[in-house]
Amino acid sequence: MNKKICRENIIVSIIVPVYNKKRYIENCLNSLINQTREEFEVLLIDDGSTDGSEVICDQFAVLDSRFKVVHQQNHGVSYSRNQGILHAKGEYILFIDADDYVNNDYVAELVRNANEFEMIFAKTRGIAWNETGRGSSFLFETKFSSVRTHLIWQDFSYDIFILLYFVTGKLYRRDIILKNRIFFNEQISYREDGMFNFNYFNYIKSYDLAGGAIYMAVATLEDSLAKQRYNEDNLVIIEEFLIELKRLLSNNLKAYNFYMQCAIFNHLTYTGGGYLKWHKRALLLWEFLKEEYPPCGLKGKLLFMFLKRKLFLPLFFYYHIKY
Repeated sequence: MNKKICRENIIVSIIVPVYNKKRYIENCLNSLINQTREEFEVLLIDDGSTDGSEVICDQFAVLDSRFKVVHQQNHGVSYSRNQGILHAKGEYILFIDADDYVNNDYVAELVRNANEFEMIFAKTRGIAWNETGRGSSFLFETKFSSVRTHLIWQDFSYDIFILLYFVTGKLYRRDIILKNRIFFNEQISYREDGMFNFNYFNYIKSYDLAGGAIYMAVATLEDSLAKQRYNEDNLVIIEEFLIELKRLLSNNLKAYNFYMQCAIFNHLTYTGGGYLKWHKRALLLWEFLKEEYPPCGLKGKLLFMFLKRKLFLPLFFYYHIKY
């Protein structure tokens, strides 16, 4: 049945970049059709697909008028998301990856208290893909307090920091994005999601956590290959990420200190490829410790002490065993 929503009634714009996701895209879009809250539009940004994904997008646009397709030549996911922002009509914006899906109350739960807060986090559940049509093997689920906050930095935690590495599973206000020209950096190919979120966080004062909204992040074969490429240690893109992080947060020392600590620790957890590759990455991160970053907690102080003194081998074994 073709559902029609007046432009004036669009509350949420859901942006879905699509590039050769034929295996997963129907599962994703069906989860949106089944939403209990209907006042939304879905912007399918087809980034030059050649595997039939573009055909499926057009079919859904015929089936449901809330689905709109933008076909373009291949420019990458950041360009596609930026195009989605420019085409969006809703008061709020959601990003969903074409190989993921959401629960039926996803939109309803996220907008429930959206007028009180400037960013809403959903719960993310990691699922391993299988060929029956949906992910089934449970991998992880984000854990966070349900306490709301208008104190954006006082109650900030490492768990929230990790969630900021991804734009999926979050509700944004479109007016904040447009007013402050917060777009994805199309020149970087690593952690562009995080850069967008760190930039957005510079302009907000409150966030909420909607535990009833579940974002299913599906781990696919393509994800495994991407992780393998990362584990080959492209130090250039890691350095680009840290430099850009420093630039974005240069006017917010408290945020910068916290983010830089978390970012450095997060990069050290990757021990794939052995000690020699990990050692090169640790040396790069050590360069960013020439300035003081006050460690958070006893563990943070100890880890920073080891890193600053270049005691890399004990650090490597710690992360290798722990992760």
